[in-house]
Amino acid sequence: MTTAAQLMDVSREGLLVLADGMPPAQGKVRVRILQPVMTDWVEACVAESRALRLGPTQLRLVFPGGLPGWFFTLAASRLETLN
Repeated sequence: MTTAAQLMDVSREGLLVLADGMPPAQGKVRVRILQPVMTDWVEACVAESRALRLGPTQLRLVFPGGLPGWFFTLAASRLETLN
């Protein structure tokens, strides 16, 4: 299953995203960035999921081998562009 998500925060430990769909509980997911360039999929683990009262699900994602440097750089630059 594929769903849309919005990147809310990024750190060396992982990501905080708002997703349209509910992931498998404490399961593995794959994420990628679509803009400004489409990246390869990167595997992450759902550390926490919380359904918000109205709307999306908040997910805290961690990366088993650490967040790849290239992904962190692109995600962080994307957040700066949006803010």
